[in-house]
Amino acid sequence: MRHLHFLSLLLAAQCHLLTAQSAAAIAKIDSLRTEMWRLAEANKLAEIAEFYAEDARIDGFDVHLSGLDDIRKYWRNLSGRGVDWIWEIDAYGGNDLFVIQTGISHLTLAYGADHITYSSAFSVVWRRQDNGDYKIHSDFYRFHDQLRYRAFDVRQDSVRIIAGQDTLFGWLFKPVAPAGEKRPAILCLQGGGNAGIDNYLYEAEMFARCGITALVCDKAGAGKSKGPGSWITQTFRDKLKEYGLLIDWLSAQPFVDKHKVGVHGPSEGGRMAVETGIAYPEKVAFVNAVSAPLETLKENQLYAIEQLLIKTDYPYSVIAEALALFNDYFDAVDRREIPQSLAQSVQEMRKKYPKMYLPLEGTNLPRMPRPEDIHDTIGGGPKNLQCPVYFQYGADDKVVNVHNCLKKIPDLPHITLTVYDDTDHSINLENGSTHGSYHLDKLRWVLSVVQP
Repeated sequence: MRHLHFLSLLLAAQCHLLTAQSAAAIAKIDSLRTEMWRLAEANKLAEIAEFYAEDARIDGFDVHLSGLDDIRKYWRNLSGRGVDWIWEIDAYGGNDLFVIQTGISHLTLAYGADHITYSSAFSVVWRRQDNGDYKIHSDFYRFHDQLRYRAFDVRQDSVRIIAGQDTLFGWLFKPVAPAGEKRPAILCLQGGGNAGIDNYLYEAEMFARCGITALVCDKAGAGKSKGPGSWITQTFRDKLKEYGLLIDWLSAQPFVDKHKVGVHGPSEGGRMAVETGIAYPEKVAFVNAVSAPLETLKENQLYAIEQLLIKTDYPYSVIAEALALFNDYFDAVDRREIPQSLAQSVQEMRKKYPKMYLPLEGTNLPRMPRPEDIHDTIGGGPKNLQCPVYFQYGADDKVVNVHNCLKKIPDLPHITLTVYDDTDHSINLENGSTHGSYHLDKLRWVLSVVQP
């Protein structure tokens, strides 16, 4: 009987399906969700009740409430301190009068030193009020999952680490633990290019709040790092040696359990995390690789360039001609000799399509990519990883060929894989938000491999 009210609301919404829900209606509701998240983060849980209508109902796996008075009591008496609230919206239904949202809700509450994330599958009906605002009319949810972990205060220290001839600047995020307690650690690698160290601090701090010391460094020749080295001219082999030295430094810290040191990285950082795990099996206890290109650099670059050009208005016959030039160009870089005939072909095509992305025109070798990297096979691929590894990919990645990468990942007990629907290279949805399960899945997996 408890489901009849919810079903009747769905039927009522269907009866009002004069048009589908509008972008404006969804935007209003997304704005309300943002306000609810801010209230949860500020531990103002009681105020969340005001997002419900006077005659609202809650049908949950733990409570069954009817009317705003009961709902206010529920939110006011909810135990635990609000920490975070994330939603994965799977679908919208209804129209502008009744907007139906379905998905997964992840509400994180603190209980002393412990954080618990309660994940619930939900279907919420928002009803438009007379003033045009929206209120929750029906909140239906069922248990989906739960993540419990010890939460730590975090100390952030700047460090300078000697790596060969370079001195690398970094930030060390250290969980504040009892004296003498050794904690797991993770080296957080940057992706390709030089977006800057600040773009990688969020996840480093996230790991530390879960009890895992995290290190993230400026690249060689970038930021506050000093020395003759440069990330632009480093080969994958050069970076591999550098990362090995960083792992040695991290493992040597007196508060780190050297047997539980892992590597995390997105994009090129994911590739190098895999390669580091293969090269240093005695040093690396686990690997988390995000959007990691597992093909050769040439194969991956050709895919990314094709996806870039497809967004343009050029016919595919022209795109294919450009890809053929890039293919020849990468092979020439690999041979360390770019023939004049190839440079001339690039020049002729640029005359016809001056705004098109094409290889460099000259015969000089570029600073990057490096010839040594063109056909690098990542230490033979993931099959050679001995430690636990977690791959995370966005299904709609236009930078990395996920389909081809998945074919290179063997089905082995120590390998875990998640592909997130409707997400891009950064595991972001079309609206720019990160997929709601991405960080929770990461933490759940990392904690499972580092805890006793």
